Parts: sequence; C-alpha cells; structure tokens
Amino acid sequence: MQLESLSAYLPSLETTIDSQPTLVAPGTPLIEVIARMSQVTQQQCILPTDSNSAAFDSALLQASSAVLVVEQSKLIGIFTEHDLVKLTAAQTQWRDLKIEDVMSHPVVTLTKAPALSLLAALSIFREYKIRHLPVLDEQGNILGLISSGSIRKALQPLNMLKWKQVRDVMTCEVVSAPASTNVLTLTQLMIQHQVSSIVLTQSDIQTGSQSLYAVGLITERDIVQYQALELDLSSLRAEAVMSTPLFQIHPSDPLLKAQQLMQQHRIRRLVVTGEQGELKGIVTQGSLLRVFDPLEMYELLEFLHQTVERRTTELHQINQKLQTEILERELVESHLRETLLKEQELNQFRSYVTAMASHDLRLPLTNISMAAELLQLKGNVISEAKREQYLDRIRLAVKQMNVLLNDIVTISEVESGKLDLNSGTLELVQFCQTLIEEIHLATQSKCVIQFNCGVAEGMTTVDEKVLRQILVNLLSNAVKYSPAGTTVTFDLLTEADHVVFRIQDQGIGIPEKDQEQLFEPFYRASNAHSFEGTGLGLAIVKRCVDAYQGAIALTSQIGSGTLFTIRLPLVVNLSQVSPQ
Repeated sequence: MQLESLSAYLPSLETTIDSQPTLVAPGTPLIEVIARMSQVTQQQCILPTDSNSAAFDSALLQASSAVLVVEQSKLIGIFTEHDLVKLTAAQTQWRDLKIEDVMSHPVVTLTKAPALSLLAALSIFREYKIRHLPVLDEQGNILGLISSGSIRKALQPLNMLKWKQVRDVMTCEVVSAPASTNVLTLTQLMIQHQVSSIVLTQSDIQTGSQSLYAVGLITERDIVQYQALELDLSSLRAEAVMSTPLFQIHPSDPLLKAQQLMQQHRIRRLVVTGEQGELKGIVTQGSLLRVFDPLEMYELLEFLHQTVERRTTELHQINQKLQTEILERELVESHLRETLLKEQELNQFRSYVTAMASHDLRLPLTNISMAAELLQLKGNVISEAKREQYLDRIRLAVKQMNVLLNDIVTISEVESGKLDLNSGTLELVQFCQTLIEEIHLATQSKCVIQFNCGVAEGMTTVDEKVLRQILVNLLSNAVKYSPAGTTVTFDLLTEADHVVFRIQDQGIGIPEKDQEQLFEPFYRASNAHSFEGTGLGLAIVKRCVDAYQGAIALTSQIGSGTLFTIRLPLVVNLSQVSPQ
C-alpha cells in the first residue's frame, strides 16, 4: 500500500541512501570480502569486553552489512551478513571461494525517480522481506544502498514514534540460547528461525523462577567478524565473545526512546525486559519501520477522531456546569480581557504553524489543536455561540481528515492493484439524476447542473462504486471552480460499445502547462491554489477510468472553462436516443 500523502511523516528518500556502499568485483576472494565487511584483520582482534566495548562498537560502525558485486559498472549481485551466516551454519568450506560463487542474484533494486518517496522503498522491503535495497539511476548505474540501518539513522523525533510504545512493535517470540552454547550452533539457530540475532540467557537459580534473563547477544555482524578472524566457531563459546552489557528497554517506553538509544549507542537492537528484568522481547531497526505501515497510520487518525468526539462531549458537560458559576461582571470583564489577549497570541501562533505546514494532513490537525486549546483556556467566559464556533472548527477538521483519508485509501487501492471491478445492474439515467441532486446538496452551490440524456432508460451493467468515484469528483470540481449563476453541462450518451460522459463548466480553466501533470497525485494547477482541495480528485478519476479500461480526455481554456470526456466500455449496450 503506497499512501504517498503520509510521506510527510518520514525522512526523504535521499537521506536514507548510503552513497558509498562497499563494491567488489565478481572475482574477489570471499575471504577478502569478509575482511572488508568486518573491517578487521587477524592483527586487529577486537572482541567485546567491559573494558573495550567502545572500541568494539567503533569497529562495527566502520563495517558494512552488505557488499554489492559490480562488473563493468553494473550491479550483478549482492552478499549480506545473512548470506555469510547461512554458509557458516551449513559448514561450507568457503575459504577458496570467490564472491561470484555465493552472491545472491538477481538483485531486487529500486530505480530512483523524482516522485518516489521512502514509502516506495518500505513497500519493497516488506514485499520481498529484504534488509538491503540497492538504488539505481535510469541507466542502471549504482547510486547507493538503502538498509534498515540507514533508514533508522535518518529518522528524526517524529510524532509517530512518540505515539507508539515498544510493546506495539516488539518481537515477543525471542530466539534464545544459554550463554554456554557454541557460536556454530547459534548460526544454525539463526538460519532455522530466520532471525538476525540470538539472545543469550540464564535462569535465576536462587529463586527457582522459570523466567529467562538476558545476559548477552550474538548477531549476524558478530559472525562476520569471527569469520574474518578465522575463529573456530564450533569450539568458541558464546559467553566468551557475546556483546555485553545489553541495552534494555521497557514495553511501555515510547518508540522514540528506542530510536534515540539506537542512535546514541550505535546499535541495531534492544532487549525488552519486564519489571524484574526478565526477558520480554526484542526491538530491532526493522521493528521501528513497522510504525510507518500506512494502515497503522490510518488507524491512528481514526483514534484521533474518536478522541475528539470524546473531548467534545466532555466540553459540553463542562459548559453546563460553568453556567451556574458565572462571576460578577467586573471579574467577567477582567477574564475576558485576559482571554482576548491569549486568543490574539494563540491566533498569531496558529498563523505561524499554518504557514509552516507543508502537507494536507497537518492543516486539520493544527485546527483541532488550536480550537481545543482555546476552549480549555476560556471555556468559562465565552458565549455559547462562540463555544459552538470552536466546536464546529474541530468537526470540520475531522471531516477534512476523513475526506482526505478516504481519497488516500481509494487511490492506494488502485495504485496497488487492489481495486476490483464488481459489475452489477444499474439504471444509469436515474443514477445520474440522483447524483446531480446529491452534488447540489453537498456543495450548496449556486451553479446549475444541466443534464442532457442521450440514452434510453433501462438497466445496464456497470460498477456503481467506481462510476460514482469518477462522476462525483468531476462534477464537484466543475461546481467548485465555476462562478455562481453559471451552468455546468452534464451529457450522457453512447458511442458504439462505450458509454460517454461529458462534463463542461464555465470556470477558471486549466493552464496548458499544467494539463500533462493534472492526473498525478497531489498535483494542483497553478491557478487553483486559492481553492480548497487535496490534489487527489483527478488522480482518483484517472486511475478509476484506467481500471475500467476506459479513456479520459480534457480540453480547457483559461477563463472560459474545462470539458472532461469519459469513455467507459459497456457490457450491455444502451440504445442511442435523441437528447432530452
């Protein structure tokens, strides 16, 4: 699901690309590649201890979790820490192998384009269950590498991380082993359970508790270093080389704290513990990315909507109570003066916030926040009419968010191929007439919609939901951009095996330079910014028409109006009759 309108909550795609990934030729010996990935040699044996943990972390920071195999400047393969762990677990004799013998290919890649956001990369990560994504230009040249680590480094203290708790994304079924286990066995556990780390545990012998307590950690990155040092993993006990002490976090902590700990200590995962220090789960860099699942973000906005409704009810109750506690006139006047001063300050602040907002979701959220704060500050002194005015602001903002979210969900369904056509029988003429009445009621426009019907009444087979999306968006736009007293013409006719809809307005028109991009999501014509809108309506129309295997065309002249023509294939032909 690609909800591009939510990308304002994410870093830009450019900030997550490592522009200097490790590149190797296909004939490079595997042992040399492992040394480059680990950034250590046999003369640099750095294993984690309490006294040198900082040096160990610094060495790992210089290492690479993946290498790209390049031949004649073109990407032909990739080799990751996980690939090395698989070789180790299978006890493959790899010291005489070359990287081309073990690299993964073909490689899942992302071709960079100006319109792409980080959501596109996240979708590929989820679909293919990968941790590394090479980025290419249109000629196939390597631009860099995106990984879960590079995304985590780019994350700023986002609201999404503040609202979510660790328990929302942590992995509860932790793969663990006693600290006395040899490292070779741990690599086999990683492959068996498809995980990137093993938590080393011990039980509390004194209390006899069944709970496990984390004492260390072995990761894929550690395995790479041990192989670079050519250690005997079958005889190497985990407790001798495990990462310790562990950085721990509580299930109720905000995810923002987890992200800050990872950045501060340059680590990829945190152990989640309970009140007594018992092992509860684990949080990784990949866990943080789950927060930005579009469905999760949609559910969060639904929660905000419910919260606003609850707060509205509470404010009404407070209002009834305050009516019996009105103070003397002088005190009321004093409070009013103070309230007006605060209102002016808040209005100035709201103007600043609104001017800085760069995304359609931010405006309604700002309006909700401002209105609620004004009610809290002066709820005991303002009039009922003024109070209702503030409450109306909240309701309108919630309505705007719902409209925008519905548009986002619709366009994302089409973009992801999830919009299914469900044809049913429909009396098309009556449907169009009813639609016109709905548009008049919804927009309260002073424009006249003139319906010219060139087909006979009767049932036909169409997808009512998709057709409604197309016509409602076009008719609403025609009414919105037309002056009062003008006429919007709505023609219905058939041509061969197609039904044709023509919608002509007398509005502001569309500049020629904007017409090619008009059907792109969030694009608005240069002369339309004074009108309310999201830039999604025509994008939804175009994608619905495409899903119907139809065609859309427009002609427009500045100051004279715009004509949209829609042609949709018919399952059951309508008879051509004289226009009514």
